[in-house]
Amino acid sequence: MVTALPALSHTQLRLFLLVADLGSYTAAALQACRSQSALSLAIRQMENKLGEGLFEPAARTVLTPFGQGCVPIARTLVDQHERSVAAMHNLAQSRTGKLTIACVGTALRVLVAPSLGRFVAKYPDIGISLLDYNSANVERAVLSYEADLGFCSRVSSNERLHFTPLFGDSFGVVCDRGHPFSQRKSMTWDDLNGATLIGSPVHALLDNRPEAAVLRTCKYQSTHMITTIAMLEQGLGVSVLGSSTLLADKPGLCYVPLVKPVVKFELGLLKLNGRTLPPPAAAMERIMLAEHRMTKKAPHSGLRQ
Repeated sequence: MVTALPALSHTQLRLFLLVADLGSYTAAALQACRSQSALSLAIRQMENKLGEGLFEPAARTVLTPFGQGCVPIARTLVDQHERSVAAMHNLAQSRTGKLTIACVGTALRVLVAPSLGRFVAKYPDIGISLLDYNSANVERAVLSYEADLGFCSRVSSNERLHFTPLFGDSFGVVCDRGHPFSQRKSMTWDDLNGATLIGSPVHALLDNRPEAAVLRTCKYQSTHMITTIAMLEQGLGVSVLGSSTLLADKPGLCYVPLVKPVVKFELGLLKLNGRTLPPPAAAMERIMLAEHRMTKKAPHSGLRQ
């Protein structure tokens, strides 16, 4: 049969240590901001629960042998309690912990990177992991709890996911400046028939668009945007990408808007519905949304057309 242990409070242990350390009920009561009678009552209750006296009856500031043995134990308990509370407080204040973000490459540049600097400056002790995925895998990472937040385009209608659009873009043709398409001001989707096409991860957003059926004839397929851009720079073909996909330091490539129809898409913040975010992720969300409210749009990529 297990014997029930006495329930000692953190306050009782702390008051006991104050009296033991200061050797005075008056000084201990003053430091604890308690009346001397309240402090004496707490010590008596602690002694009654333990079944032994902590201080000598004839000299109430002198520890008994039992009391002397209790001091290091009580000090360990109080120190551990205070360290644990401090750790929980730091976690709640996003002073410690880890943030895992899954994002597509374009979202990393136009959404995440500008806010990440502010996040790191405010929460320097938070560990950060960035997962470079396509939009479908970003959704999978958030759904499986692999990532706290996702930044991507919405590719499914899963009700477990909450999507907040932050940045709008439209599709166009990207090619090297030596390609005949580079001389055009705009193009139609039908103009892509017969062109050597390079598939990219972003084409998943166009799967159900009838005007984008031509993308099923891509000669080359790439599962990563860096590879797509490298193939474009080598003049291996053309691709359909968003205007924000490229950086201004790609002078050899150009973007030609696709019209009739103009097809737009959104990048935004993805999280689970009905689940409280971990404090670091909630802090990142606040920074992102505040940034969005201030700018109303993400910074332009500087892509030359």
